Amino acid sequence: MSKNQQQSLESAVPILYSQFFMRVEASGLKPEDDFMKFTPRTKPQERLMAEFLQVITDGLGDFWAAYRSPRFNKTGTGISCERGFPLAHRKPYPWWDEAAKNFLPEHESRLGRKNEWIALIAYLIKAFSSYDLPVETMWEVVCGSLNPIKTLTPYMNDKTYKNVPFDIIRTLLERPWILTKGNGRFWIASGGDFGGSTYAWRFSLSDLSDLRPVAECYEHCGWIVFK
Repeated sequence: MSKNQQQSLESAVPILYSQFFMRVEASGLKPEDDFMKFTPRTKPQERLMAEFLQVITDGLGDFWAAYRSPRFNKTGTGISCERGFPLAHRKPYPWWDEAAKNFLPEHESRLGRKNEWIALIAYLIKAFSSYDLPVETMWEVVCGSLNPIKTLTPYMNDKTYKNVPFDIIRTLLERPWILTKGNGRFWIASGGDFGGSTYAWRFSLSDLSDLRPVAECYEHCGWIVFK
């Protein structure tokens, strides 16, 4: 997150800590961007490229999005970004749907949608590539690598890239995120331990699964967005 973005967030939403949210500049994504010139090497990458093009064509506007898991509020009935409170998790989709709307209603907060998640991924590739990280590597990180952090480790240990905000991707991959699908259904996106202590499947950012609300959410967190 740039200094200007941080100041903008703190000015617009003083109660939030900027280390929980980032500005996704979706309106600045263009078909001619360098990351869009990448030639997909796998079927999942082909699908993701098509989804990028759809998001760009639809003209999605800019928005704020969580990249770090929120905390419970003081009473444990909702969510906050206050340090010292327990991590908000082990709640079903209906709880997250309501909690997200009540989080910052004046900024129309809610659970994010799939097209916004796709825009986040596209924006991350574009933004990280601006630090001279290879576009091919970023595509592999978000779509293909079985261990995205391991793929990034050589760059994370290279002083040349000391100013790259790797923490954003690392925290996004810490646990699965709940996205709304509408009609009482939802998506589960990204990494973390899927299924609590029983499984330890690691996913890339572009991996989404379609689960029913009756499914136990274990370590999943709601992916909150707002204007």
